[in-house]
Amino acid sequence: MKTWISCITFVGTVFVSSLSRSSGAPKVHSTGFPPDLTLGDETGALCVVKKEGPGRVSISWRKDGAELESNGRITVAMQTTSSSTLTIRRIEPGDIGNYTCQASSDQGSSEITVPLAVVAAPVWSAEPADAEAIQGKDLY
Repeated sequence: MKTWISCITFVGTVFVSSLSRSSGAPKVHSTGFPPDLTLGDETGALCVVKKEGPGRVSISWRKDGAELESNGRITVAMQTTSSSTLTIRRIEPGDIGNYTCQASSDQGSSEITVPLAVVAAPVWSAEPADAEAIQGKDLY
């Protein structure tokens, strides 16, 4: 964000005006993930940073707050000095969640969070089974 600061000082009958430019934190934009994903698909998101001042910008990705690093299925790659991609091969149930792209520089940081959701049939977390219960008591 560009911030222009104007200062006018009264010295007797003379007006002294100065104009200075203040640079802000980098601004993050993301394409997000496509909406119709299913388990097993490959997907990706792009994070683009608009730099607002001098110095280097670092870009990182997190999933549900935990730092992401490249592994066999998930790839985090810098495309340019101001963009990074996150690629997920063969989406698994554990990949579902919120992904955050953060850009940091000496002027500050900003981030954007995009959800990864999939369309899938429901699955049992535990197969239902017959059980005996006593009224007023917890079953498990």
